[in-house]
Amino acid sequence: MAVLATAPARPAQAQVAADVQSAIEITQSVIDRASGTLRCPPGDAGLACTYYAQAISLQASARASYASGFLRDALALTFRARDRVYSALRVGQDATGGEFVRFSLERTDALLDRVAPPVRESGVDQAHRLLDVAFDLESRAHAAGDGGRPRLALTITFQARDRALAALRLADGAALASPERAGALLDRTDDLLRAEAWLADAGASAGPYSHALELESRARSRLAAGDGRRAAELSLQARDALAKAFGKADRPLGRAAVERELSENATALETARATADGDADAKDRVQRAEQHHHQAQEHFREGHFALALSELRASREALNHPAR
Repeated sequence: MAVLATAPARPAQAQVAADVQSAIEITQSVIDRASGTLRCPPGDAGLACTYYAQAISLQASARASYASGFLRDALALTFRARDRVYSALRVGQDATGGEFVRFSLERTDALLDRVAPPVRESGVDQAHRLLDVAFDLESRAHAAGDGGRPRLALTITFQARDRALAALRLADGAALASPERAGALLDRTDDLLRAEAWLADAGASAGPYSHALELESRARSRLAAGDGRRAAELSLQARDALAKAFGKADRPLGRAAVERELSENATALETARATADGDADAKDRVQRAEQHHHQAQEHFREGHFALALSELRASREALNHPAR
């Protein structure tokens, strides 16, 4: 009878072990996410990085307790680690929130400047009205930022971007009915994607931005095949994906990301120069690529990282494709 009485304990303990292991894995996923959000070089004594280091240590202790069979201790330790990493994320967000708001407002300003001319020239009244709304929203976003309301500023500047892109879509709508105008539409989409290349290194925005690039590449292929209408449709979808990327960006562009891109592009230029001898078209591409690279270096030195990435993307395009 004693054996019968204790038999259920084994599956019950196995379930507890599984639950603890699941809790440890959840904590680890939060820690992994934090490692991509927080920038903590060795020896950083900032509060966010201190909390993050403590979370790593607690999680290691949780794993050791689990391996030794101390399940209750393991569960308590991994919960403490999770609380600590959440604290690190909150502190880190507070520390960079102002910088991100300023950067976001700057990028919306740049988008409005880029979108305004083709919208004004389109003669589409509804597009004009939407653009006016976008400018008004952006003015309110700046006021909210200056007034110490960063969350409200971000919300309003995202709305301004949506209205601006919607206005451009209306202005370019005739391209669907007139396929011969598709080339101009694709050129504007290329400009937008190039200008916002920073989204590839802005956290959760990387996925939708990559999708936007893929859609635009397909649009270019359809245009080359003579299917202007489908090319225009795909290019408009690329802009929609770009809008999603804007909404998912969760950190400003870092200096290190631009330095990496500059180095990689410089290497590509060296390789291209070495293979361009005797090929006039290749030499022309290298020359145009070098001009964009020099502009990128200037923007980088001035601290305009988004503009630098835009020029680097233009440099890569010039290197890989003949002038249109």
